[in-house]
Amino acid sequence: MMSQIALKHALQHNLPHGRRMLETQCQQFVQAGNLCPNVEALQFLPLYVMGMLKSPAFRGPNDITADMRTYIWMRLENLMVSQLSAYYYPRMMALHNIPDHCGIPDENGIVTLPDMLNLTSEIMTQDGVFLLEDGETMNVWIGNTVDPGFLQAVFGVSSFDQLDPAAAEAAIGTRADPVSNKVGH
Repeated sequence: MMSQIALKHALQHNLPHGRRMLETQCQQFVQAGNLCPNVEALQFLPLYVMGMLKSPAFRGPNDITADMRTYIWMRLENLMVSQLSAYYYPRMMALHNIPDHCGIPDENGIVTLPDMLNLTSEIMTQDGVFLLEDGETMNVWIGNTVDPGFLQAVFGVSSFDQLDPAAAEAAIGTRADPVSNKVGH
């Protein structure tokens, strides 16, 4: 709800006004949370507000074109709460150690995803492969010391140095390997 209100304020006034409104509301909620420290619903609010402020929807006017911002604002007005949450706080999952029960469609075609990880740099290791997804884009981050067997199975190359981003994107899920199929689903 805060996102929608801030978008309307930014449209009616200007972008800095919408940003200030988010910051002020967050401060008020945090102060109220200090008065009632057992309110779990407020504990992640600052995290989501920071995600909002860093998102292209509320980034500075020199960081994004007016046309792109208009597109983003129109898109955000029509998203469900779960989609807005993913947009402001993207989901990150480890792909290099997918559990056996994940990445395989069940009888209804539903794929169980790996557990979502916290968005911290400490989670990301050089021997890992991580998917970052925000409902609009999916990015795969590949550490430079990833197991060569994983690289061969998923991307068809035996070392990090041989990876070509376009070829790697095209190879995901197309190789006749169980690991490749799990990552591709």
